[in-house]
Amino acid sequence: MKQDKIIGKVSHTFSGLCCVGIRLIPQDDVALEVGMTLRFLRKGKHVTYDKVHKISSIEVNLEKRNQVTHKDGTCTVYIGGLPSNLPPCGCTVTLINKERALFEQFKSEIVFDAHNLQTRYNRSEARKELLEKASVEVLRSLITHLREILPIENEVEVAMKLEVAWVGLMQEMCTKLNLSTKSTPSNSKALDWCDWVENKALAN
Repeated sequence: MKQDKIIGKVSHTFSGLCCVGIRLIPQDDVALEVGMTLRFLRKGKHVTYDKVHKISSIEVNLEKRNQVTHKDGTCTVYIGGLPSNLPPCGCTVTLINKERALFEQFKSEIVFDAHNLQTRYNRSEARKELLEKASVEVLRSLITHLREILPIENEVEVAMKLEVAWVGLMQEMCTKLNLSTKSTPSNSKALDWCDWVENKALAN
């Protein structure tokens, strides 16, 4: 799995337009494109901003672009959402690799969809794409990702729903890959399932 990469900083925030200005770090191997997923992070003394957003549109000098590099100077990136949720100036911008972006999208679809958990899970576009791309490498990437983010620091009800959803995704991927599903954990704790997948399903 390719590592996430720091690509720039937020130079402006345009709350009325739901977009931010980003100045890219000079790197010849980095191009920003519509559809990519970015992580915005700024650690403060009392408040930390750490959110993931997907690029819906890019402009340079009011001209729409499908792709930009550091040679284009500051670019305007539209990410949607509520004005109060926009990244503040000074945020470090990190380009998230495709797999991690799908994991983050899956999490958002489970947390923010208004329907019940089973409906959220079934209609998740990220889940469908991850199952289409299912491989041992993707499954290992999911385990690595979960070990980095768990335990979930959130409301108890939200945390429990996410745990159930992550476990469901691991189960479906194991089935898709024809991996053994014998002697599975009797609980819905995602970290226990990570251990089981790694030590049992992938070991056979």
